Amino acid sequence: MKTMKYIRDPYILSYEEKYYLYGTRSATTWGLADGFDCYVSEDLENWQGPIEIFHNDGDFWADRSYWAPE
Repeated sequence: MKTMKYIRDPYILSYEEKYYLYGTRSATTWGLADGFDCYVSEDLENWQGPIEIFHNDGDFWADRSYWAPE
């Protein structure tokens, strides 16, 4: 079971019998940021991840304070 204590602004999307948890990376909330993660579950208790779903390779217009990816 993964701990979700490093996620801020959590949002859970239910799709095809799975749950997808998106959120702000706690470590990059107020400063430089480079992406967002997702966790996946079938029962809301056991989670797989983090899986990076967005990564700024330098081409994105913003480089800090990434919040609430939903």
